[in-house]
Amino acid sequence: MKRAFTHSVARVAAIAVLGALALTGCGGGADTTKSPPPPPTAGANYTGPVPATPDIQAFRVEFWEQIRGADRCGNCHNAGGQSPQFARSDDVNAAYQQASAIVNRDTPSQSPLVLKVAGGHNCWLPSAPDCATILTRLISNWVGASAAGGRQIELVAPPSRDPGQSRRFPPTPAEANFG
Repeated sequence: MKRAFTHSVARVAAIAVLGALALTGCGGGADTTKSPPPPPTAGANYTGPVPATPDIQAFRVEFWEQIRGADRCGNCHNAGGQSPQFARSDDVNAAYQQASAIVNRDTPSQSPLVLKVAGGHNCWLPSAPDCATILTRLISNWVGASAAGGRQIELVAPPSRDPGQSRRFPPTPAEANFG
């Protein structure tokens, strides 16, 4: 009996040692490097007045934050810069007022802003149509986010269909055979 116990302990110890060696073998591979922190978002350094309405908040999140950088419209259309000053970084409410005059909320692709950029006005990409497409999407997101307090997804129920003869259910639970 004592000998069987000793063999069992030795067997468990051997398995444990082999398991530890196997796990040690998993340790290699490519060296890991720490990723740099993400760049701060454009809104992180905004210190101006808060958006006055939910529509201005939607404008800020969906449109303004994307275009106000110095590598986009904010290079020229900023506070004290070229008119309209829709990309000014000092006051989102004032930027909203300027943007409202150059945006077609019903047909964003026909907005004066989009048409001007599509015609070649200071696109930040090699292709003016690409910039126009981006601006159209940003305007659509802004208008869609502010309509009815947020984006609405209309769900449509599928048509009700009779299952036909594919399934046969017992008329009552008593007639069901669960055995």
